[in-house]
Amino acid sequence: MAGVRSETVAGRFVKMNNVDIDFRINYSWEDPGGVTASELAATWARIGMTCGNKVITSVHCSRVQAFRGDIYVPLYAIAEWFVRNWWFIMNECTSADKMVSADFRLRHNLAASNEGICLPEVSFVRIGDEIMIRWQAVEYPSAGINFQTSGSCLIDKDVFISRIAQLIDDVIDRLHKKGVSATFLEEEWQAILAIEESGDEEKSFCEVSARLGLDPFCIDGKLSDRIITCYNDLEPDIRDEFFFSSSSQSFEPNVRWLDHAREKIETQTCIIFDIDDERLQTRHYRLDKQPWLTGYGWARTFRKALGISGEPIDFNDFVTFSNDALPGLPLSEASLEALVCHRNKGNFSMILNRNSFDLENENTRFLFARILSETLSLKSRKSGILSKVDSIHQKISRAFAAELLAPSDVIAKMIPDNRVNDETIEKIKEHFNVSDYVIRHQIINHNLATIIAPEPDNLWY
Repeated sequence: MAGVRSETVAGRFVKMNNVDIDFRINYSWEDPGGVTASELAATWARIGMTCGNKVITSVHCSRVQAFRGDIYVPLYAIAEWFVRNWWFIMNECTSADKMVSADFRLRHNLAASNEGICLPEVSFVRIGDEIMIRWQAVEYPSAGINFQTSGSCLIDKDVFISRIAQLIDDVIDRLHKKGVSATFLEEEWQAILAIEESGDEEKSFCEVSARLGLDPFCIDGKLSDRIITCYNDLEPDIRDEFFFSSSSQSFEPNVRWLDHAREKIETQTCIIFDIDDERLQTRHYRLDKQPWLTGYGWARTFRKALGISGEPIDFNDFVTFSNDALPGLPLSEASLEALVCHRNKGNFSMILNRNSFDLENENTRFLFARILSETLSLKSRKSGILSKVDSIHQKISRAFAAELLAPSDVIAKMIPDNRVNDETIEKIKEHFNVSDYVIRHQIINHNLATIIAPEPDNLWY
């Protein structure tokens, strides 16, 4: 078929999409010098890591005052790290809370494997059908090594898997040629392949456990049973997103919150709203490969259907609320933010993880805009949940909310001389009744200004 090619990787059939950006780890075997550990000595290599046309392993070596695009390390250490963290890389989503977690870094950042060797600060996290690869400059003063570059790329998941699978197979083949066998790497890789190819309940368990940040092979029986019971009890519409949105800490609070929320939805002790203009629901909302582009596109289509251009959104112009004086269902330990259910046509129910529903509050306005995005995806589903993680659904809803509430083209017109300071941001946020965080996101992500006041660290939707 046009646009699709296939490769056989170590006997496994892998479907790959033609993409412009590729991820590669190029390597050649080298003399290990004085290294004595058999696995490390056998796989000592010169390694260059690239993402698209960007070199991740660009280093400056202070001892010889020279730059180069590769490093000398045992490839076994890298292959073993990928095998140890396979289920996490392929299944666990990130969030603002997880990004600062040392445990999350261990599971997703290659440098966390270092074992006394200098590796780049490069992380791998799945987003939908792609892997987000991010790296940043880092210095190892004691070794005289300074990784020079920072950047990020989105790589097709199947392409990424094929590259890593080939690397692992090459390392195992090299070990065999050097008379080294029965390693942890080989045994663990064979176990992973058996589970991946089986497609049975064991694979599903590995995937959902990893989404919680739990090693599927190190979970006690009681917790294992609890995860399986929860998985079977959840309706398919929200099952994947629930586990994407949960962690080992928030799992039980999320279960409790969701149970209570579904009970309120069933008894109609919840906020009910009607989207009055049916055209808003029946317009064609296109899916892009990148979730934030989908969100932007949906928001622009939505605004066009409303017939408004640059003015602030007034939800009451096209939404009718019932029971909106009811308190929410606050539970600070839960990471879920809302449950939305489709009743019929343009009629929906929602439960919020907060004390009240006040559309004058900028944070509530943003959350309800995200809920509107979710209603557009409920044509084939009955319910959906919103949370703080970076899954594809959550990224779509956040990009949608930002563009719906504060359209980028209007913000661009409000920026004089392509320069931004705190005063300008304050005026724009007050005009649209959103947080300055939303405005900063819009300016950075749409490249609306070349100079901006200090911005948040994480500006990806």
